[in-house]
Amino acid sequence: MTMACSSSGSVGYKGAQHLRNIRGWLLRVALNQLGMSRRRRRCRERNQHLVITRTLAPSAFETAEHGDLCAHVQRAVRDMPSPYREVIWLHYLCGYPSGTVATILRRPPNTVRSQLRRGGCHLRGALQELAPN
Repeated sequence: MTMACSSSGSVGYKGAQHLRNIRGWLLRVALNQLGMSRRRRRCRERNQHLVITRTLAPSAFETAEHGDLCAHVQRAVRDMPSPYREVIWLHYLCGYPSGTVATILRRPPNTVRSQLRRGGCHLRGALQELAPN
């Protein structure tokens, strides 16, 4: 980078033009940095708000209601016939796909899917009976 200087030490036309471009470039960099810091701050504040709202403890009513619901579901699953209970347990509670459940229980895949459907209907009916009115 060469600049043309006169004998008096002043910067010539080419140098002044170059400095003007640098000033514009520096201004653009500074504005971009300001914008990025604002976006990061807004994002950080938004994330903190989400963390705070998610970590609030549930109310006593919500906890009791959840406990009652869990007790109803456990009772309903426990009272199901054995083939349905095994399939429902492995699929919904352990998260295995129906093909894997069929392999684990050594049953045909269509039988497992049928038992899942029938067990789900049985569970829905049992939960409706157990649910408080």
